[in-house]
Amino acid sequence: MKNVAIIFAYMADTGKQLESSSMFHSQQKREGVRKAGTLFLFLALFLVPLLGQRGNVVAENNENSSLDVVKSDMGPLTHIGKGGLAVPNVIDDAIHPIPYDEIGYSNLSEGEFTEIVDENGIPIRIYEVKPGDTLSEIAEEYAVSTNTIKWENNLKSAKDIHPGQKLRILPTTGILHKIRKGDTLSRIAKRYDVPLDNIRIANDITDDRELIIGNKILVPNGVKKQEKGSSGYKQNAFAIRKTSKSVKNSYYARPSAGTVTSWFGPRRGGFHYGIDYGQYWGAPVVASASGVVERVVSYCRTGSYRCGGGYGNNVLIRHSNGTKTRYTHLKSTLVKVGQRVEQGQKIGTMGNTGNVRPRPKSGNSHAGTHLHFEIVDSRTGRKINPNFLR
Repeated sequence: MKNVAIIFAYMADTGKQLESSSMFHSQQKREGVRKAGTLFLFLALFLVPLLGQRGNVVAENNENSSLDVVKSDMGPLTHIGKGGLAVPNVIDDAIHPIPYDEIGYSNLSEGEFTEIVDENGIPIRIYEVKPGDTLSEIAEEYAVSTNTIKWENNLKSAKDIHPGQKLRILPTTGILHKIRKGDTLSRIAKRYDVPLDNIRIANDITDDRELIIGNKILVPNGVKKQEKGSSGYKQNAFAIRKTSKSVKNSYYARPSAGTVTSWFGPRRGGFHYGIDYGQYWGAPVVASASGVVERVVSYCRTGSYRCGGGYGNNVLIRHSNGTKTRYTHLKSTLVKVGQRVEQGQKIGTMGNTGNVRPRPKSGNSHAGTHLHFEIVDSRTGRKINPNFLR
C-alpha cells in the first residue's frame, strides 16, 4: 500500500505539471492523457503487489549475491538458505580461520563451561564433567566426534571420564597437530588424510614458512591413524575399505528432492562439511539409507541459533555399513530413538532451526530454510563427502 500511495502522489504532481504545459493546448489531448493515466493507475494497483512478491523470491546470501529461485509443485520457493554449526570456526556449516570474536555453540548455559583461546590462538572450551555425563552426550552437545574429545584429552576409552574432570573441547571435529621439524602442509594433510585446503583455511596459513616448530595447528576432520602392529589396525583398515565401497556403490539415496544450494568442500573462504538442499518450508525429508535412529533433537525453535549444537532440530541414523547420516535444521521430526527406518521413509520436514543463513526475521520467518545433510564415519567421526547425491 505504501508503494500505491507513492504512485498516487507522483501521478498527481505529474498531472499538475502537464496541465500547465503546452501538451494541453486542446481538449482532445487532455482526454487522451487522462485515459492513459487511468490505464497506468489500473496497472499499478495490480502489478505493484505482484512485483513486490516477486522481489521476495530471491534469497540473498551473506555476500549480497543471489541464489536461483527453486520451483516445486507448490510454486516458487522464497526462502532458500544455507546454514550450520555456530561454533568458533564453523560458520554457515563451513570451517573458517580462527579465532573469531563471537563464539556460540552448544545448548549448555554460560556457567557450564569456560571459554579460552590457547597459546596457539585456537578457541577451546573447558567443560567440567558432571555426574551421569557420557562422552557421547558431551560430544553431541558440542557437535564434535567422541574421538575428537578422546584425542585432545588423552582418554583411552569413552568410559575414561569422571565427575569433576575438566575436558578440552576443540571447536570442530578433528585433531591438534604439533609442528615438528620437516613438517609441511602437504605432509600434515596426508598424515591425517584431509584436503590440504582444510588446514590452510582453518588456520589462515598460506605457506609452509608460516609453520613454527612447537606450535599447534587445528586439522579439521583429521583422523588419528592406528599404528601398524596394533590390535585394531586390521579391523580399522577393513572398516575404511567397507565404508568406501558402500559410498561408491550408491548405498545412499537423496534425502530431499530440493536443489543443491551448497556442496561439500571449500566455500566462501571456508570449508563446508555437508551438502545443502533448498526446498520449501515443511518439505519432506527422507532417510538416505535404512538404519536405526540413534538421536533425535526436536525442541528447537526458529531463531534459537545455538540449539541442537547449531544443528537445530535434527535426526541421526546409524547404518549397517559403519556410517551414520545426520539431517539438520528441521522444522519437525517424525521418528523416535531406537526406531527402525527404511530408505526413503519420511523422517522429518525441512525447516530453519539452528544456525542458518539468511537469518529468519519478522515478515520473513521462513528465511534460511534448507536441509544440511552429513554422512559420518561411525568409527572416527570423520565427515564423508556426499556430493555424489547431486
